[in-house]
This record gives sequence, structure tokens and C-alpha cells, in this order.
Amino acid sequence: MLFLSGLVGRSGCERKPDDARSKPELQPGTKRDNSGMPYVWIPSGEFQMGCLPKDTECGDDEKPPHEVRISRGFWLGQTEVTQAAYQTIQRNNPSHFKGEDLPVEGVT
Repeated sequence: MLFLSGLVGRSGCERKPDDARSKPELQPGTKRDNSGMPYVWIPSGEFQMGCLPKDTECGDDEKPPHEVRISRGFWLGQTEVTQAAYQTIQRNNPSHFKGEDLPVEGVT
């Protein structure tokens, strides 16, 4: 699966103030549509990411929970990139399973 930007695990996000040099931030979850792709604003701040040691649903690489800082807010693709959107930008489609509304696969 291909996402335009990456952020994993926003649960428990607690917004903390940025330094004075940053631009005013949009509200978390603000949405916009660009070229038919929905995006959600991810604000700067800090949050806990990872699983508790007792959690059996997580891999060892997801433990222990740790503090993550996002220094600058960014737009995150709300959905996987469709083949149609990918072809608009890249002019090709590397996917094995074809379909305009299917996610792009076979890319890294």
C-alpha cells in the first residue's frame, strides 16, 4: 500500500505548543481535497506511540511505548493512493491488480 505521507498511531495525541517561528496551525483533522484525493491535516506536537509490554496484538518492534515529536504539521493522504491518482502524476501504473479505484501496489 502506498500513502502520500506516513504517520502511524496517533492515538493519545496531546498537542503541545511549538516555538514562535512556526506558522499558525490548522485544526487537527482539517480536510482538503487535492486532485480527487482526500487529505487530513496532522498538526505538530507530541504523542505516545507503541504498545504496552503486556499487549499480545503487537510485534516486538512496536514496544515499548515512546514519545514521538512531530516538529512541523503536514498533510496526510486519508486513503490509499488509487491507481487513477498515481497514473495522473507518474504516467504509469505498476500495479498487478488493475482498477482505477484500487490502491497502487508494487511500489516502494
